[in-house]
Amino acid sequence: MADSCGTSWSTKSRCVGVETDTFPSQITHRLKAVVGPEGKPGFTPIRVSPINYAPGDPEFRAPEGASLQFEIKTDSDETFDVKLHKNYWVDDFSTYSAKVSIKGDNGWQTVTLSGAEFRNSKTDEPLGKSINEIGVLEITMPRRQGWSDPQVMFRNSRWVGGKYVPHVHAYRQK
Repeated sequence: MADSCGTSWSTKSRCVGVETDTFPSQITHRLKAVVGPEGKPGFTPIRVSPINYAPGDPEFRAPEGASLQFEIKTDSDETFDVKLHKNYWVDDFSTYSAKVSIKGDNGWQTVTLSGAEFRNSKTDEPLGKSINEIGVLEITMPRRQGWSDPQVMFRNSRWVGGKYVPHVHAYRQK
């Protein structure tokens, strides 16, 4: 028999879900789904904040030596950073950044960044083949006010190349 939460089990605690959230106005959405050139789906940022994604799940983790590739559509010239965070949830995490400069265009443009293009923010060492050890991907805005093109769009983020290796957290090797 289902309880008042619609589950097949009963509990004395209250139901928690979107429809029962006591603070729905506090949920802020950072991205909006859009349809870009050629009818291809993508997303656009709707807040002035970085775009974060955590590819630490084995299904989405980069192969060793892979490159990050994504498509962008912007009518204005843009310069921004793409950051990869390694060991993000431990004390000795590292941030690697690659700068992207792109000219405005009315169609989708492909950006490809190899591990060698990402440099450690403290030591300037390249990330290199250990791109498979990153846990967080971040695209930062070029300026505090936001993107030059307020309708900038992204799509089809993916890893290209490289080879699959079983994942071992780098911080566990020490």
